[in-house]
Amino acid sequence: MRIQNLYSYREADFNLYDYSVIAGSNASGKTNLLRILDFIRGEKTGYQINDIRLEKKYKPDPDKKSSVILELALSDPEATVLRHLIFKEDSGDTTVPEIFKKISVGLYWEETIEDGTQPIAVLRLGNGFSVIRYNADWMCIVGQLPTIDLRKKLEVSKDIAQSTNNDYREKFIRQHNFEPTTLFQQKLFRQKLLNGDSLNEFFTVDDTEVKMVSQIQDVTYRSPLQRWQKEIYDFTQMTSNPSSQLSLWSLLSKIIDQQIIIIKEIRPNYKELAKMLFDFNTVEGYEERGPLLSTSFSEIFPRVSYDVRQPAEVQQGVQKDRTPQIYINENASRYPIEESAAGYFEILYLLARIAHAKDSFLILDEPALHLHPTKIKHLGEGWA
Repeated sequence: MRIQNLYSYREADFNLYDYSVIAGSNASGKTNLLRILDFIRGEKTGYQINDIRLEKKYKPDPDKKSSVILELALSDPEATVLRHLIFKEDSGDTTVPEIFKKISVGLYWEETIEDGTQPIAVLRLGNGFSVIRYNADWMCIVGQLPTIDLRKKLEVSKDIAQSTNNDYREKFIRQHNFEPTTLFQQKLFRQKLLNGDSLNEFFTVDDTEVKMVSQIQDVTYRSPLQRWQKEIYDFTQMTSNPSSQLSLWSLLSKIIDQQIIIIKEIRPNYKELAKMLFDFNTVEGYEERGPLLSTSFSEIFPRVSYDVRQPAEVQQGVQKDRTPQIYINENASRYPIEESAAGYFEILYLLARIAHAKDSFLILDEPALHLHPTKIKHLGEGWA
């Protein structure tokens, strides 16, 4: 992650690994890093990634540009959905080229902004192909993005969209024999993009850089019949809908939201945790996670285990609440987790969040407030 002129950061790079500890004195920027991560997740605003608004007060130097860039490694389901959106297709091809697995998402704000200014949002694939959202416009370019003035590059590049009428557009059509707006459907372009080959021939006319407006359309998923579709449905959480649409920027927002999990002082109640654990035993695709979670819990608390059960619908003729319940098994006794040590609940919640979102970046804000130092050390050693 690269941050420029945002909150208290003038310029900073963070390389985050499987287990990273961020330490520093008071007022050194630790909390602001969490605030930036909350900000790009739309935690406070509810906006998706391309529409996140920046207020002037969050620019330490009001006369300089601000930006934040995330480099992300995508899972196969995430990369598959991204490929479908780029090519405007819902095909059964599960091949996922490397260029869709390593991407970057950037947000750029100009020197002078008003409160609530939208960013220039950029999706960049592994081979340099970029999809840019600038206000209401969509643009596709290729090559290196300028670090100084992104907007100027976009304004200088010649537009060859369908609505324009200029010599560059006419020359492009004669050169390639297709309309610029049908670029994503062209077999040669698709093949070169998937192979990671140079795409310069599609973005230059007479050695002049051109851009094209080509909106990445929503893709509709109709039936999770095949395994690859089931994985996509699990990822997008659309299994309850017979057909669901997903847009490019909402997809990127969902990926970022699932890859960055921030656990602060707010904790779920016992019922929410019980439902999360119960799903591991009952929801298809999660079956292997429940036993792994149980093993991890017992490694931290030897001779202690837990189980999650759903009460019978009727007990002794009385209708019962069927909300799942967590029970702790310790020293030949069994009792509800509400009556157990607070550390059991804390550890179960952390392990459940990890198991629920594999390959995510988990941030724990001051876990020492609730856990004994020996348990924190055990967690750190296990995750490292």
